Amino acid sequence: MRIADTHAHLYFPAFDKDREAVLERNRERGVGLQVQIGCNQESSEKALKLAQDHADIFCVLGIHPCDADKVENLEATLAYFEKQAEQYPDLVVGFGETGLDLYHRDTPELLEAQKKSLRGHLELCKQFDKPVVLHTRNSAEKTLEELDEFGKLDFGGVWHCFCENWSVAKQVLDRGLYLGVGGILTYPKAEETRNAIKLAPLSRIVTETDLPFLVPQSRRKETKRNESYFLEEVIEVIAEIKGEKLEKVEQALWDNAHALFKLTQ
Repeated sequence: MRIADTHAHLYFPAFDKDREAVLERNRERGVGLQVQIGCNQESSEKALKLAQDHADIFCVLGIHPCDADKVENLEATLAYFEKQAEQYPDLVVGFGETGLDLYHRDTPELLEAQKKSLRGHLELCKQFDKPVVLHTRNSAEKTLEELDEFGKLDFGGVWHCFCENWSVAKQVLDRGLYLGVGGILTYPKAEETRNAIKLAPLSRIVTETDLPFLVPQSRRKETKRNESYFLEEVIEVIAEIKGEKLEKVEQALWDNAHALFKLTQ
């Protein structure tokens, strides 16, 4: 099985003791593409370093929405991302994760900081013609409104960790974005999301782990640390949901990941 993980955080401390061994094990299980996602300037630097060190890894630079009001100088951080994208155009394949997340804190100040950060990321996407990686929680409608206010999203993007219903999925798809799905799709309570994925075109779905988080259902008792090759289960669920042959779905998801990030195969 060929696996593309379009959203990973391999630089997290959970992998400090065996990061290279994890990478090798995942390659042996068919993982041929990983995209490391930054959450702030420091982690974006780590994501870029991983991309510099490994031919099958690329990176996305960004500020997690939950940290949007903790950034001392947003303009300076975005300028840093701009510089790295100019210097490493083949390694930096997008900007994010950015968006609106009002799950843990719901204050007018945080929302305004998140909106400002989102607009800054979208401007970088437009400047470099690279996709946006959206992180949205408890704020789907507000996020869609912000995207519409920005204008055309010709650079593309993905709605990371999609766990909404078909109504939201259709609005995301109508804006030319991909649906990023991972372990949540395998959870018993994710019926609405599975229905959305059933109705969505296979050509607009990409696989992701959000590792080290969101371990698929069958492995949740054995480990709390996700790995890219665990996406085998997610791919199988997608094939089952859509009533398609596993080989067809596997190939489509591989192709979609490359199309999203404008990568040649």
